[in-house]
Amino acid sequence: MIQNKKEIKSIIVALFFIGIIFLSNIQIISNFGLVNNTVIDDFSEEKESKEPPNSSDLNLDDYIVGSGTDQVVRVYTNNESKNLNNNEEFFEIPSLSSEEMYLSYGDFNFTFQNNYTTEYIIEDDSALYTSDYIQYQFNPGQSGMVINQGVDSGGNFGSITDNNLNTYRYITSAGGKINFSIYVDYTGRTYIPASVLFNKANILSFIPTMILSANKDINMTIRLKDIVNAKWITVAHVYNIEGNLAFSISKTIENHLINSNLNYIDINDRCYIEYVINRSDSASFEIRIREFDMPATHAIDLPITDSQYVALEFDLEGKKSNINGFYAWIRTLDVSAATTAELNITLYKANATVARDFETYTQGENLQEGNPDYISIGPDTSSIIDSIVINYNGDNLSYFAFNIDNTTDLELFNYFIVIKSNISSPIYSLVTLPWFDFGDDRTEQELKTTINDGVSWNNARKLIGTYLTGQLDASSFKLNVTRGYMPSDFQ
Repeated sequence: MIQNKKEIKSIIVALFFIGIIFLSNIQIISNFGLVNNTVIDDFSEEKESKEPPNSSDLNLDDYIVGSGTDQVVRVYTNNESKNLNNNEEFFEIPSLSSEEMYLSYGDFNFTFQNNYTTEYIIEDDSALYTSDYIQYQFNPGQSGMVINQGVDSGGNFGSITDNNLNTYRYITSAGGKINFSIYVDYTGRTYIPASVLFNKANILSFIPTMILSANKDINMTIRLKDIVNAKWITVAHVYNIEGNLAFSISKTIENHLINSNLNYIDINDRCYIEYVINRSDSASFEIRIREFDMPATHAIDLPITDSQYVALEFDLEGKKSNINGFYAWIRTLDVSAATTAELNITLYKANATVARDFETYTQGENLQEGNPDYISIGPDTSSIIDSIVINYNGDNLSYFAFNIDNTTDLELFNYFIVIKSNISSPIYSLVTLPWFDFGDDRTEQELKTTINDGVSWNNARKLIGTYLTGQLDASSFKLNVTRGYMPSDFQ
């Protein structure tokens, strides 16, 4: 009997411990269960792969209360923001209004439209504005000044060409205006470093510089005399030149003026410039001209004829680009002959490709002949993309439009724009810049020339007197393209 009681007692104790273990397991299972599809993710470093969880269907109105053991969890959110055509200028990532939420990581998928029209600049320097020039100083002894309106109150032309700011030409207005003209004479002038004698057919521009003081604020209009058409051409305006009663404020007025179509130099190698000075009212005023200078710059250009062509090289950015047209400075050196002349402009694919990488090649070394990394390319004349024929008589940075139906969806590659004329006389030329000398600090294209109707091509250079230029770039050469947006287009 005693033995049976002991066995019953042992069974009860065993059942008691089994019950405790069973209840403990139920609690453990509950803690790790997927209640209402709620996901609890351990964010331990040992877990290398974490798949995004499914969306929760937890009723957000049923608050979870109570306490538990702190643990690291990962919360997944999926926010989407769209910005079409960059019209908002930012991407909005919404967050809960009741919480401070910060984006620490994100995978972004950008889909850019292929309709961004922009200018793609190949050469950003202009031959009109460089740090140095082949230039000719005028001869002060053969030059002079004429007062057309106003009162001569002292000084002479020598007073403004003596490099002395304390000597000056003093003029008082008449009828609220001053008008004077200066003729500058370049006869026999030489650019000594290259032993180049002045020739009006080679002059690209003038750089008139005047230092003056006024007793009142004034405005200025600048004109050049068109010798061919016998009239004055307005070339610049300068407004609100500050003055004071003591003439203690000196202003430097500098302009860069194109010798358009070679029209501004007469047969005696003289150029005429006129200054018209007035105020917004008709009050009387006085000026003191302290210094004047006007060097003429020599063009570094390449002839364009029916056998001498120029080929402007470029690459493309963005997929499936459209080339709408391009800008280049082409001179017309004989307007009369240009009435029956034409420019033939043809777009070719290159025969090879070279990267325009100025991070690796800061001076464009891979575009420079003689450099170990240089890659020579040229026009593939069997791969014509488009061709246009135009009448042209300009002398400035001009835009030339392609037939857009022929220049769409072009691939990432290098291309050449080949320009020639239909006559043998060099009445046209392409304005260029030499690498390193005279303002261009790097080579930005492989500008090519041919003198045998395209049979062979060479990197462009020019001999001016004793000076042989370095490799040339086309001045201010840029494209108008329509292409896909790139990350660099957004700021």
